[in-house]
Amino acid sequence: MKKGAIFGKKQFVMAILVMALGVAVYLNFALIPPGSEASGMGETAEKNLGETIYVNGSAQSETGSIPAASSKAAASSNAQAAGGDYFAQARSNREKAHNDALATLKEVINNVKTEAATKEKVSATASLLAKNIEKEIAIETLLKGKGYSDAVAVLADDNATIIIKAANLLDSQTLQIQDIVVSQTKLSLDKITIVPKK
Repeated sequence: MKKGAIFGKKQFVMAILVMALGVAVYLNFALIPPGSEASGMGETAEKNLGETIYVNGSAQSETGSIPAASSKAAASSNAQAAGGDYFAQARSNREKAHNDALATLKEVINNVKTEAATKEKVSATASLLAKNIEKEIAIETLLKGKGYSDAVAVLADDNATIIIKAANLLDSQTLQIQDIVVSQTKLSLDKITIVPKK
């Protein structure tokens, strides 16, 4: 019978979806990993207390991450440009990963050899991906509405990673961010990761 062929197609589709979602998360951290010298995080130590991520309030060194400038204004301008580029690039990478995943799903759905049951599952996956894209945009919009200058939200595999443009976060800010993510995704707090990025 064709059970082996159907099983093989399902495995193939799921492998592609997992890979595409993994690529989306990876690309967000591949440019400048959080906590690295290049990220501007320097010597800042992150601590997990309960289910919330706290970041100590010590001053962060910008040496190594921003080239020497002739004035403080130029250094500040360079820092803002570097931060803006990171968030724009992260959004661009996330959008590319989403588009690649949707294109793959569409290809499977449009293939005349694909079984009806497989098409139905792939269609449900595409619908879930579209909903996640809407939630990511809603989270970013709400965070900007709360006064954060920039943020990138990545939803994948029942997890949320939120990268906030900030040197560090107060407890109240962490709770506010978690509140927004929970209201949009209904995820539990242990599934939410918040990464401050200067």
